[in-house]
Amino acid sequence: MVWAGLLATGPAQTPATVTLGNLLQTYTGTSKTPTVTTNPANLPTQVTYRNLSPNAPAPVSEVVYNDSPDPLFLSYLSAGFSSNQYSAMGNFVQLAGTARKLESCDVILVSWAKAATYTAWSTANPTLSNSEGWFHPITISIFEINSADQPVFLTNKTQNILIPWRPLTQANGTAYPYDGFAFRATIPFPDGATLPERPLVVVSFRTQSYGFDPTTFQASPIGLAGPYNELNVAFKNTTNVINIGTDVDPNVGLLVKNGAWQYPATIPPPYFRYPMIRIRARSTESITPPVNVGTWQASARISNPTYVGSASNSLTIQPATASIQLGNLTQIIDGGPRPVTVTTDPPNVSTSVTYDLSPTPPSALGTYAVQAQITDPNYLITTASGELSLIGHSLASWLDPWVLDNRIPAGATGDSDDPDQDAIPNLLEYALALDPATANHGLPNLGTPYPQPSPGQISLIYRKNLAATDLIFQVESTSQLGGLDGWSPANATEEVMTTVGIVQTIRASIPTSPDASGRFMRLRITRPNEP
Repeated sequence: MVWAGLLATGPAQTPATVTLGNLLQTYTGTSKTPTVTTNPANLPTQVTYRNLSPNAPAPVSEVVYNDSPDPLFLSYLSAGFSSNQYSAMGNFVQLAGTARKLESCDVILVSWAKAATYTAWSTANPTLSNSEGWFHPITISIFEINSADQPVFLTNKTQNILIPWRPLTQANGTAYPYDGFAFRATIPFPDGATLPERPLVVVSFRTQSYGFDPTTFQASPIGLAGPYNELNVAFKNTTNVINIGTDVDPNVGLLVKNGAWQYPATIPPPYFRYPMIRIRARSTESITPPVNVGTWQASARISNPTYVGSASNSLTIQPATASIQLGNLTQIIDGGPRPVTVTTDPPNVSTSVTYDLSPTPPSALGTYAVQAQITDPNYLITTASGELSLIGHSLASWLDPWVLDNRIPAGATGDSDDPDQDAIPNLLEYALALDPATANHGLPNLGTPYPQPSPGQISLIYRKNLAATDLIFQVESTSQLGGLDGWSPANATEEVMTTVGIVQTIRASIPTSPDASGRFMRLRITRPNEP
């Protein structure tokens, strides 16, 4: 198809209405989109989202299309607008990424003009040139292809670009090897139009005989000779690699030649003659539907039809509810922290837990007030309270692991049983935190209490299982063995020598004097109410 003259409107577009619905939804962990209704019905639309929440992340800039190399080579095959009677070149591309707020567009140009050829240029145009090159307005225009396969104008921007003179020599002093010098021209788009998924990106500038007014797209040549007649657009060829986005059809683009708009224009390889471009967008406008709690501006626009219409409204995702339960509220101490279990419905919702207002799980015997709270911002704040009781063992519960591992026979769990045959019955193994299935070689006195005499006192060193809360540990003393004086509680001074997990090593000491008769000490283990 070929159109001449004004292309910005193309065939008249019929107004259509767009309505957004389902604008209040509840978080479920999946994307949320509004319902979009058009009149006429079922027209295709593109929806973008802008985060309006106070804690919205800062916009991120990303390249959404790129088929231009970086860094550039010295020169590229290019199309001279003046020599080819061109006014514009464009390419129809598919964007990558999710950002759609247009930030800038780059195009690779090639300058053939040498400063020596235009010695009077600075005098003729003192505000448009300097020793490095000359300034010339470059225009990038963005179109959308409608359902009739016709370009429909969306936005454009013209920027004065410094066009470098083609050098005569290289940095090493040798002759410059090419007819042209490649450079990148960046056109900013401060207004940030929202890009369609498939934009047609058109590069244009005016020469002596060709060009057009970017506001009306009518023919508008300069009519004055100048270096712009030697300005080219680098074009794609079979060696170009598209590293971001895709080319909708590598063989098809747009040309404005001798005043006539040609789209789709087909030029076979190896010289496609469609510009190399790089498009950068910001995440302020994104095609990714939101998931998390917050408020977004949802904007829907008729996409690629013969109709025109759009609408915007706020889409809100409100917090969901989650239940929380506490478990494992009665535990046996083992020397380490004993946290409760927290279960949520739905599962795996983040929570915080405190124990007597501390986040550190306790390890000592006692009771603790426990409070758990939902902390995931996608859920309403919900709390659960409970009481954690840390208790000790009984002999039976303490022996259970060894029985379950078949290291102790199930019938050898009585107080006086000695399954490891080390002459230490189960009750003492339990009280002293020993191994009831293995003789305790390597421990002083096999782990049983032993004396430690020193000047002026006698001491008894013994181990204590802190989890054996159902036992009573009593250090006793007597002045003679087998005599009338019986054993009685010793008024001993006790010192905790070490604590490792639930095992304490204790030194119990009583004083002695040179003229006193001998003193003896022992550790008595009983259960409450036992004689």
